[in-house]
Amino acid sequence: MIKEKWNNYHWKIIREIKNPELSSDVAALIMDEGVAHLCFVQHNTTVTKAKIKKSVPKKRQGASKHDKAMVSFFTSCVNLLD
Repeated sequence: MIKEKWNNYHWKIIREIKNPELSSDVAALIMDEGVAHLCFVQHNTTVTKAKIKKSVPKKRQGASKHDKAMVSFFTSCVNLLD
């Protein structure tokens, strides 16, 4: 983008976009089985800050691998928020 003259309003928007953690209206953790996205939502933009992807085996009766994988996935999601 080329612009000859920048006013204070445009500089403010650029500073907000550079650091979404400080100026976000909402932080959203969108989760599906084995996939999670941490997003910061502002009034003019949405920024994806992090993505977690874990392999989760299919749930079978009597199998605890699925439960262990889900616990690991949820732990990773909680650690992402710290």
